[in-house]
Amino acid sequence: MFGRILVAVDGSEASDKALRRSIQGARILGKELHLISVSERSAFFGAFGGGGEEENLFRRGIERVLERERAIAEAAGVEIAGVHIFEGNAAEEIVRHAEETGYDYIVLGRRGEGLAMRFRLGSTTHKVVTYAPCPVVVVPRREDPESDLGRILVAVDGSESSDKALARAIELAAAWGRSLHVVAVAERLPAYVTTSGEADVATEHQRRNLSRVLEKAGDRARASGVEVEATHLLDGNPADAIVGLAEKMGYDFIVLGRRGQGLSRRFRLGSTTHKVISYAPCMVVVVPRRDPPRPDS
Repeated sequence: MFGRILVAVDGSEASDKALRRSIQGARILGKELHLISVSERSAFFGAFGGGGEEENLFRRGIERVLERERAIAEAAGVEIAGVHIFEGNAAEEIVRHAEETGYDYIVLGRRGEGLAMRFRLGSTTHKVVTYAPCPVVVVPRREDPESDLGRILVAVDGSESSDKALARAIELAAAWGRSLHVVAVAERLPAYVTTSGEADVATEHQRRNLSRVLEKAGDRARASGVEVEATHLLDGNPADAIVGLAEKMGYDFIVLGRRGQGLSRRFRLGSTTHKVISYAPCMVVVVPRRDPPRPDS
């Protein structure tokens, strides 16, 4: 662990929500808070022969945003340990800086909702979630950043990536003094792959395996001093089931693992992770399969 949280800010309502949740997280988890802002306008001005005073005005605007965000953090009793301003593609610069510096979490605000978010291949949020070397917290625009964090939902399936997600969920639940809810989803094989009877057998086999996964997850949480309030074994599309459960139960956090790396993940539009961050009514923590690499000091 590096003891640092990086929050991306740009003066928007979405980034303001992300900042306020980051302040809360830094205070409770005992971590440094760093701000990052990326100017994409320099490349725009250069490409069209502009720049000069217009570009300087834009940069000064970013600096004013950062000053305001620093004041908000300090008023809440959290000192900003670092401010980082870069020029270029926002997702690339955030990921590059995270790889070079090392953070426990990157926090981003989610601007879009539903399909508008899901099918924006250029979305900064989706790109950062895909390539980030550490867990990424996605904060939806409609979330109340002043609310207390209540219940945390973690999705498990027995994979290495879900084990990493469970470990982070236990860490968060312990720090906030909260209980956990654990969910696993059995997917039914599509009709064009197998017969109805075979699909029933395969689904039942999945359910038995996932029941054991849920039991082990509960044992692991309790061994760390975290109560498991409930486990949920659902059927259907994993993303739909997770989001539906979150809407029904009113969770504050969903934690899930990221399986793929790089391009293999980026172009899977049906990815459970990307669907959940697009539609979830609450914050989502996406945990990579590998631990963050420690940069050379």
